[in-house]
Amino acid sequence: AVVRVAREEELQFLATPESEYPDASEMPELLEVSFLSYHQKGAVAVLNNVLSFSGLIASFSNTEVSDNWKYYIATAAPETERLPGHWEHMLEGALPRLCVVKALRPDRLLDAAIHVIHRNLGMKPDEIPRPSLPLILQNTSHTTPVLLISAGGRGPATEVRELARSLHIEKTLDQ
Repeated sequence: AVVRVAREEELQFLATPESEYPDASEMPELLEVSFLSYHQKGAVAVLNNVLSFSGLIASFSNTEVSDNWKYYIATAAPETERLPGHWEHMLEGALPRLCVVKALRPDRLLDAAIHVIHRNLGMKPDEIPRPSLPLILQNTSHTTPVLLISAGGRGPATEVRELARSLHIEKTLDQ
């Protein structure tokens, strides 16, 4: 049950926009951590409340580990790096690693997700199948959120419009 709660909290974090992070100026334990941006501090504060990330804030203040966090943040591809300190062993699986990337290097989140797919499914980015929008529509309801991610010229807007046209609901897209 604990693992299930942690996974739900991790998914919730991945879905939380930066605008909902707490005010970093209200976190005295992170004020002294100069290498984190305002948004990174807010993300770390949110993650620290997730069961599997308990103690995360303290690791940024720990001088033995903080240099490793600095390196992790500064690296070109953090999704391929080992996590600092004991976090490499504490955070098993792809979901917690995606959370760390989102918190510290949100610019690399898509690359991290592609890395996870490649590592776990053995697929290269150009081999990842595109979802069928009609099939997605068939398997969801009007209350089911659907996240469409665009990357590298592969945006879903054209397909969404074509699907709306085929269903004779294209006028609702412009409202």
